[in-house]
Amino acid sequence: MTTTGQTERDQRIAEAIRRAYDDADISPPGILDPSRIVPLQKLLAGQGLTHSEHPSLRRREAATYLSRELPYEVEIDGNPEDELSGYLFANSFGGWVLVDRRDPIARRRYTVAHELGHFLLHAQPRLAAGDIVFSEAQPKVDEAASVDNEAFGPGGEVQLVSRDAALEHGAVAWETEANQFAAALLMPADLCQPLAEQYGPRCGHRRAVLAKRLVLRHADYAG
Repeated sequence: MTTTGQTERDQRIAEAIRRAYDDADISPPGILDPSRIVPLQKLLAGQGLTHSEHPSLRRREAATYLSRELPYEVEIDGNPEDELSGYLFANSFGGWVLVDRRDPIARRRYTVAHELGHFLLHAQPRLAAGDIVFSEAQPKVDEAASVDNEAFGPGGEVQLVSRDAALEHGAVAWETEANQFAAALLMPADLCQPLAEQYGPRCGHRRAVLAKRLVLRHADYAG
């Protein structure tokens, strides 16, 4: 991607994050806040998104849950037994973010933020343009994957259903944008830079160790 393209993407992501806080009628956490935890639950509520954790999230469980929530049966492509870390479903009735409860708290927060990014950056514009369903599945990652590994936020499976029932698949670039949105939302530079300076010496300035320390520092659900 060109420098101009990256700048435009960064601006879109920054604007989406600002809109999320505005819609939730709250301010982003500041460096002097006692908690400094990003309030994901409030940000989801600000978008009218329903958040649900499942003890064992598979395509089958996601389809069953959504079929109970909606006035029609939902079908999800792929092997029904495939394990998922997260699933986003949005249409004119509302939006749902499903998460696997077995994942570590840091992973669950990342998944929620990733799906919120998809909703703001990709689902809302497409639904406004006339598509009737936006969905995205996050396949389960290897448990050995860590926050400094690209596998922490792998490419998901975006699908769109248009008004004429034609099925389309989202652009690969959308996954990169959703990942960058999640990172910018959960670990904003103005909060993380001072913490990196604080914990860096304790971690021997090792990037992987420092990243895990910062993630755990913010790993909590804020209602």
